[in-house]
Amino acid sequence: MLALKDPYARLDWSDDAVTRLAALPCREGLRSLIAHGLKPTQTTFAELKRFPSLIEFGCYAAGFDDDLLSRMATTLPGLTILWLSDFGKEGRVTVKGIAALAPLKLTLLNAQETRKLDKGWCRELARLPELAELTLSASNLDDEMLSELAGATKLKKLQVGGTKVTKAGVEKLAATLPNCTIIWDGGTIEPMKKP
Repeated sequence: MLALKDPYARLDWSDDAVTRLAALPCREGLRSLIAHGLKPTQTTFAELKRFPSLIEFGCYAAGFDDDLLSRMATTLPGLTILWLSDFGKEGRVTVKGIAALAPLKLTLLNAQETRKLDKGWCRELARLPELAELTLSASNLDDEMLSELAGATKLKKLQVGGTKVTKAGVEKLAATLPNCTIIWDGGTIEPMKKP
């Protein structure tokens, strides 16, 4: 698998850098692009459309809005793994933007350090049809929002450390999602064993 990973934002990412990368022959086989220093724009996604094999993408997502999420979903329909650091930090993502992710076959979504979560967001995240792993650590997640994830029936791993969830909230969700490992500040709840 051809991958370019810069999880610590050590490279200088810009639309021009993505354009230069898109001009290289390796773009055809690039399956993973993790560029946490990249602050995507509409232009970024226009260039990323030239990466037909891309299944994993990560970026700095504080400036995302509904239109940019929609553009990402339509431009990169093959995505299965998505890493969004500081997702929605500027407060311009609504339930409509989260719903735009539904056509993707995401199996993993890492949206740690998301400070603008609400019940609607969590309800839409639970509707992602293939979601098996979700990270909402270091976010404003609380028990009410957590309960909305009960609809994520394919979830196998949920990480919610550094949030406002309580033991009661986590245990309630664990009972609803018996095949899910839940990692939180109070420890780890393993999937319930079938008799």
